[in-house]
Amino acid sequence: EQHAAAKAAADAAAAAAKAAVNGATPSVAAVHVDEDQTALPADDTYLSPATLTAAYAAAGVVCHAIDLVSGDDAECDAAFCAVRPPGHHCGRDGVTDGVDTQGYCVLNNVAIGAQYALLRHNYERVLIVDFDVHHGNGTEQIFRHHSGVAFVSVHVYAPEIHFYPCSGPPEHPPAPLSADEHAQSARAVATGNGFLQQSNVLNVPLPLGVTSRQFCDAFETHVLPHMRAFRPQLVLVSVGFDGHCDDPYGQWIGSGITANDYSAVTRMRRDAARECNAPVVSVLEGGYNLNSLRNNVREHCRAMLNDAA
Repeated sequence: EQHAAAKAAADAAAAAAKAAVNGATPSVAAVHVDEDQTALPADDTYLSPATLTAAYAAAGVVCHAIDLVSGDDAECDAAFCAVRPPGHHCGRDGVTDGVDTQGYCVLNNVAIGAQYALLRHNYERVLIVDFDVHHGNGTEQIFRHHSGVAFVSVHVYAPEIHFYPCSGPPEHPPAPLSADEHAQSARAVATGNGFLQQSNVLNVPLPLGVTSRQFCDAFETHVLPHMRAFRPQLVLVSVGFDGHCDDPYGQWIGSGITANDYSAVTRMRRDAARECNAPVVSVLEGGYNLNSLRNNVREHCRAMLNDAA
């Protein structure tokens, strides 16, 4: 009975996501495709007859998860969405500026979820934390200078080997926007008087051969201070496990990241979110070794639930 109710709610959310995508404002972050189209304009992202159904359902599941963690009658404070296709490489018009492929992505699930949270649940500050091995270039393009969304990406940046998408380089951003500064900027945007005066995007690039210590330090040194300064009301996580040492992409870049490291950074992010009284919705992105993916998802979910077993 509970499963049927959850499926009905997810189906309804998927229908709403599909309607939003087909209505397509730039901030909804969808790729425009015809129902009978068999391939996107890229050489790595193809559509089967059921791909769009799966993509709409994936975006709908994220919206449903946001419903579950939001409001006075929230059913939980954390949710994990085991969805595919992934989404964080989809930009405003599908393919993001600077690349010619969509990296297996069809709809930007997290971006649709963030927009849904702002419009449906009236959140004012949504933080997206992306720790896939690849830069979340589509999500950054969609939300850069957005008054209601901050974006942090921890990823490998290695243009010397043309590591996709070759974006998210080292930056020297201003200090994280505080909640008070955010409110002032949001009012300015709402009244038509301007956009954010400081960047709402923080890229934390990692090197080839990234070690466990470097990965965890990136969160301690950069991500957590940014979270605490921004004080999000909702945290969305684009979680990719393709940086794991046993994943094909992790092996390519010589990664030393383990399941314990994913668990450790999940606990850090969980504790920082709780300090802000912000619920968390985690959304699957990359991860292509099924054995390591299964283990990483298990440890990630245990950490989200504060389960040490």
